Amino acid sequence: MKNTDRFITKRQEKIAISKLEGISILCENDLYDFACLLLRLYDAKDKNTNCKTRPTLHGLANKYSWLTAVNSDQIEDMLKEHGFLVESTIEYDKDCHDVETITRMDDSE
Repeated sequence: MKNTDRFITKRQEKIAISKLEGISILCENDLYDFACLLLRLYDAKDKNTNCKTRPTLHGLANKYSWLTAVNSDQIEDMLKEHGFLVESTIEYDKDCHDVETITRMDDSE
């Protein structure tokens, strides 16, 4: 096996934040509202830097869980029921025009 055979390519989707509208955990539309707040906070934190931080749906579930004590697995299950991959990155709608491709090492051997 060549060294390059140990690398796999995986598509990492960007999820438009508006797709979270209508998903409610504790109150109406709370996951969307929380995601909006998180993006605004990340933008404020990244201001005057060369980086752009974005949460994944997994990260959103964990942060929501920490704040509300709702089990993060339940939140992730709900997201999966809506057809989302929890590895997907949340992005503003206007910035959600492409899909990133990431390559990682396959360590299944």
